Amino acid sequence: KPQTPQHAETVRKAASSLLNSNSTSRPKRDSQRRNAHPANKISRFSALTEQSQSLYCSISNEIVNKNHTALSAAANTPPSRSRPIKTATIITIGAIAASAFPAVAQSFNVEFGVAGTAPDASYAGVGEAGVWNTFDSMPNFQRLPLVGLDGNPIPVDIMNIGFDIIESSNIATTSGNDEALLDDCFTAFNDPIDGCFFMRFLQPGEYRVIMYGLAPDDVSLLSRLRIDQNTLDPVFVGGAWSGSHEEGVTYMAQRATVGSDGRLDIHSGLNNANIRSVCNAIQVIQLPPACPADLTKDGTLDFFDISAFLTAYNTNDPIADFTGDGRFDFFDVSAFLNLYGAGCP
Repeated sequence: KPQTPQHAETVRKAASSLLNSNSTSRPKRDSQRRNAHPANKISRFSALTEQSQSLYCSISNEIVNKNHTALSAAANTPPSRSRPIKTATIITIGAIAASAFPAVAQSFNVEFGVAGTAPDASYAGVGEAGVWNTFDSMPNFQRLPLVGLDGNPIPVDIMNIGFDIIESSNIATTSGNDEALLDDCFTAFNDPIDGCFFMRFLQPGEYRVIMYGLAPDDVSLLSRLRIDQNTLDPVFVGGAWSGSHEEGVTYMAQRATVGSDGRLDIHSGLNNANIRSVCNAIQVIQLPPACPADLTKDGTLDFFDISAFLTAYNTNDPIADFTGDGRFDFFDVSAFLNLYGAGCP
């Protein structure tokens, strides 16, 4: 937090200088200043609060130049290139955007089975409740779009290579949504490859991935489930339904790290094994970063994170898409500043 009006003015000038510069390179850090007395460091680099309105205005003016029409409409003001945008209006729009456009998580549920038998959106399984994408067939090499937990389309799609047929069998002791989830499955015969699902266009970051692998007609079948985007060992899943989900019996859950390529690849079975393996469903849950505004990953929120954001924004780097809508606009700036102001745990 700026401790004095003079400090607030210093921060404002630094931001204005960055915005008006033709260079997008990151400012060099002064090692002596960075290693100065802790009290001075806190004074210089704490989160922006009520005394930082001038910084909001400086950043907002940069976005106004790119999104004048959208901002004017949001403020219920007809667009006019000749009339300057009032600072008070920009601050108001920023406050509304920060509260109304939180970061969108790319989480989704997928179930394989007969059409019309998907679990209800209120059913979470062992993951998150939400709409279940349901596929009663998935030809090899065909990309299919997905919707998120809220039922709205997301950029992620899914492709099957190696799974062969949808199978169904009644498990006598299942009922309701558990029955809808487990009484059918996508089967692979691992000849010559295992059953694979390839997903792309996920936002980079950490995810919890849940794979269900209970064969509804064979309590002795164990399916070998694994994820490419981690170094953990495969997990064998299968057995008899006990009345509730059990890890290792109905599902396995692991974390996966999605990189800049946006890919998530998961598998059931083993190449050239000529065995049967199954997958009933998958749940992919995006995990929030510990401190999303800490773009420099140094554990401190300071001016260098603001610089990193502006550089990413000006180059359309996905790390600056804080609303997760695939666009770079005023709402991303508002969402970043809102998270910056909230600080880190």
